[in-house]
Amino acid sequence: MTVSSLTKIAADCAALAELAPVAQHLREAASEAVRQHDVVFPRPHSRTLATLPPLPVTAHIQGVDLAELLAKGARTSEERDLLTTLTLLGWVGHWPTEPSELIGLAKELAWLEAKSGLSCLSASLTVLDIDHQRALARALVDLLASESEPKESCQLARAWLRSHPDPQIAALAKDLPKESPSSGGGDCGQASVGQPSALTGELGPTPRGALMTAVLAFTLLLLVTRLIGTVGRLALGYRRPASLWLSDEGLEIYERRELLGRVLGERHRLVPLAALRSVVREVRYARAGLYAGFVALTLGTFVGVRLFVDGLRVPGTSAPLLGLGFLLVMLGLGIDYALTSLSDTLRSRCRLVVTPRRGRALGLQAIDPGRADEMLRQLSRRLGTPPLQ
Repeated sequence: MTVSSLTKIAADCAALAELAPVAQHLREAASEAVRQHDVVFPRPHSRTLATLPPLPVTAHIQGVDLAELLAKGARTSEERDLLTTLTLLGWVGHWPTEPSELIGLAKELAWLEAKSGLSCLSASLTVLDIDHQRALARALVDLLASESEPKESCQLARAWLRSHPDPQIAALAKDLPKESPSSGGGDCGQASVGQPSALTGELGPTPRGALMTAVLAFTLLLLVTRLIGTVGRLALGYRRPASLWLSDEGLEIYERRELLGRVLGERHRLVPLAALRSVVREVRYARAGLYAGFVALTLGTFVGVRLFVDGLRVPGTSAPLLGLGFLLVMLGLGIDYALTSLSDTLRSRCRLVVTPRRGRALGLQAIDPGRADEMLRQLSRRLGTPPLQ
């Protein structure tokens, strides 16, 4: 999203003869997505788009058939920017006058920015005029002071206010209330969050068994694959962001693959409750004993083999070569443990492992432990079982 591209999109939308019904249609769709906690919106497989009535008019913007776009979902960032602009213009045409309604609008825009594919707060700097931006800023301040919202929404609202170039809005940001120290749901004010929305994090490897970890470590495949993944992440910006939420049908997972800031692919999966084998929230320092045992085994093997070689003095055997192998195995184990467990632990985050009865397990990393526990409690109540771990 760039200012120039948004400015061009906003100008093209303003020139659209069918702007009013199209913008109203998008505004109502976005509000419905907020009510349904539809984090996939407006991408493919969005349940809001699946039940959305047809666009009442025929409209094309920048060569895009809006009816077709809403039917299949936005697949590119340019398409999402177009729908974001139309949604904001829909609100401009129905701008609330009552303070409570304006706070409700601020709440919707903050949620859409944090959870959906619409970057409404970011785009508002270009699409909305300064009077609407200042009204939105006052509503966001009131929201942060009195209402409850997921932590990500509050953080983005604070960041939008504090980084705004307008002096009046920047002055409002100086009087923001302090952030709540609670990690259970991340509320804006004093109220607690009763219904958590989607858990957001990043897909990572699922736990391996001891035998598989040992084979990968001693064949150095563990080191090679981890180094390749690290280089791809740091040099090429490879990411696998994902969201997981509990719906009436079961656990739903939305994931996408990104490279150099562009989306390579998206996927939506549903795991019915009857098809769940287990849902596990990993504890702090997960599998630390396993990795410590491998380190001890590697060290003992190195020392024992070196002493054995020294005793036999077999020609052609190199103790430095054994030492290099030992260091590589240790390095692979250390990198693997740091990326799978230690990185989350140091940031007070956790990993949730979802295992269906059929198919591969899924590991969602870097999620908030309090919200993960709340989702597990809700899942247990739905299943009528003791709290899941």
